[in-house]
Amino acid sequence: MSKGEMRLILAALCAVSLCACDSTGPVRDSREMWSQGRIEEAVESLREALARDPGNHRLKTAYEHERELALAHFAIAADRARGSHEIDKARALYQAALRLNPDYPRALDGLAQLDAMARQDELIERATGLVASGDLTSAQARVQDVLAQSPNNAQARRLLQQIRSKQALAQPPPQSLKSSLDKPITLDLRDTPLRNLFDALSQSTGLNFVFDHDVHTETKVTIFIRNNSIDDVLRMVLTTNALERKILNANTVLIYPNNTAKAHEYQDLMLRTFYLTNADTKQVQGLLKSMAHTKDVYIDEKLNMVAIRDTPEAVRLAERLVESVDVAEAEVMLEVEVMELSRTRAQQLGLQFPIQASRGAPVPFGGTIPATIPTSQIGRTITTLTNPLLVADLFAQDTDADLLANPRIRVKNREKAKVLIGEKLPVVTSTAVQNAGVTTSVSYIDVGLKLEVEPQVYLDDEVGIKVNLEVNSNLGSITQQGTTAYDVGTRTATTVLRLHDGETQVLAGLINDNDRATLSKVPGLGDIPGIGRIFTDTNSTREKTEIVLLITPRIIRNLVTPDYDALVMAAGTDAQPGAPPMTIAATPPHSVAVSAGAPLPPLVARRLALNKPEADNPSAAMAAAQVPAPAAVPAAGNLSVTINAPQQVALGSNFMISVDLPDAGAAVEGDVLLGFDSSILQAGGPATGRAAVHLAQVATGHLAGSVTFKALASGAGSAAITFAEGHVRWQDGSQPALSGGSVTVNIGL
Repeated sequence: MSKGEMRLILAALCAVSLCACDSTGPVRDSREMWSQGRIEEAVESLREALARDPGNHRLKTAYEHERELALAHFAIAADRARGSHEIDKARALYQAALRLNPDYPRALDGLAQLDAMARQDELIERATGLVASGDLTSAQARVQDVLAQSPNNAQARRLLQQIRSKQALAQPPPQSLKSSLDKPITLDLRDTPLRNLFDALSQSTGLNFVFDHDVHTETKVTIFIRNNSIDDVLRMVLTTNALERKILNANTVLIYPNNTAKAHEYQDLMLRTFYLTNADTKQVQGLLKSMAHTKDVYIDEKLNMVAIRDTPEAVRLAERLVESVDVAEAEVMLEVEVMELSRTRAQQLGLQFPIQASRGAPVPFGGTIPATIPTSQIGRTITTLTNPLLVADLFAQDTDADLLANPRIRVKNREKAKVLIGEKLPVVTSTAVQNAGVTTSVSYIDVGLKLEVEPQVYLDDEVGIKVNLEVNSNLGSITQQGTTAYDVGTRTATTVLRLHDGETQVLAGLINDNDRATLSKVPGLGDIPGIGRIFTDTNSTREKTEIVLLITPRIIRNLVTPDYDALVMAAGTDAQPGAPPMTIAATPPHSVAVSAGAPLPPLVARRLALNKPEADNPSAAMAAAQVPAPAAVPAAGNLSVTINAPQQVALGSNFMISVDLPDAGAAVEGDVLLGFDSSILQAGGPATGRAAVHLAQVATGHLAGSVTFKALASGAGSAAITFAEGHVRWQDGSQPALSGGSVTVNIGL
């Protein structure tokens, strides 16, 4: 090699060395800046170094790599700041990323989202001001605009929830009439048009009644009720006239016909969503359809959610039903201990003598025993015995083995749990198929301990357990013509237990006892008494195995039933599930009578009286103006009733007694108590020997009533029916006493 060529090689090596030094320095400096947190400067230093040396591939690779790392770093930090609503910090980080790469899409999108967040914050701020001023509708519209752009905006969702809560408080659904109208009211109307009844109630109570155009307001109504609230009176009148109401506010009621078409038109419906914790959605769906008659039911099995649409009463009933079934299932921990106790006793004792002797031709050295003896060798036969000639057996073995499995199984109520401790043995099966050759298949059988349990937890802290125990053991294998089969020993126990919480039950007795004894002796000599044992070899084996199962249930969680009021609930009617029951306040006897379309018999005068003085009751004054002026009220001593009865009745027959008060004056009704001999006569009454008669108005100033008696078949003679006590009630509320005499009836005479 010439000196010139040597100089060129040295110059090239120096150049490579200088390039390496030049590229290593900027990379080292950039990494040092990165470690100090000067990320943007680190990338910029590499960019400047690459601009000075564009052909340096190492610098280019380092620059591209560090720039991508820096962009990802800025983007992640900016996204985190944007999620924390640190808008200024996030904007600065996105802009730093854009300085490294002006076309970086993640930074561009982030800045656009920051601008949108600023607009959303402005809308939320305006909505907050509207909420403070009470304009909930406008505030809700602005919040919904924000949620349309950003459904996960936590601030907007909180504000929307606040708006809905305020709306619910501002306009609560009417549930009942105003509490001031719950005071008692007394009505006494006969054959009155429905409109007049509601007009009187409106003037006296301040209620506003609005009628659907299909309500027949000219229907005649007769009603007699004492001391019941206006709410009860309205429900009675509406029910008996096939009408329904809708409470619009505290004192306005809409009246409409009670039919399917009008119910669809006027009944308010509610949407209610249940997120179930324990119950199954399909089971809850079936429950609501069958019990609450809810038709509009939607379920989402993935969310374990049930949504219904129904009337408020039906929704409240559905809530109670879901509460009663959405309870946690019971769970139990089963502590199982399975032991296989095995004991083996083996003994072999005695002398083994040769059991075979042979006589034949001699075998050449290294040769084999000939199948036949040639004739020329018959005289050269020899005798052979097995070797060794004598073997002494002195063997004894004692083996104890315990196979223990102690699984702890936690399982839900009425669910199966399985435990397999062992192995799977392959069984190879070969099958010859015509024109296809031989096919081989492999199946597996379970060998070992297999336990199946199914608990049922009862409310009294007891546990019922179905137990299926199976213990299999491999006793060997058999192979024939390419097919392998195993000899498997099986012991099985199946039972049903009921144990207290923490009680341990032992299942034992699965015993396998094998006892084998083999005697090998010299014929003849081994049968000699005494010395025969010398010529006998004894081999005895005894195997005994037992399987013991111990099971202890421990209740982790029992079924927690709801309170009694959640289990027993009013279900409404078949037409209106969940509706309140049709009841009225307690009333004395003969204080309620309602009819629609036809008047009652002429026992009740037309009158309207509220429990207030007429000066404070316009309705009472109006009704009083429609009632004729009563006759003069006689003195108390002049109010005497007359008892009318037949003179002769047959044994066992029924007859009627009438009580008449012709001079009742302004009395509107009365009650009389008659006395009689209960051994001869029979009649209904508050006590034995007493019969009550209610006196009703048959004409102005005239009261009358009657009661049915029965002449007993066992009694005959004269029976006296006497006046015991009685009183009447006047329009002013006073109740003067009555007087009366007696009457005699001849029975079976």
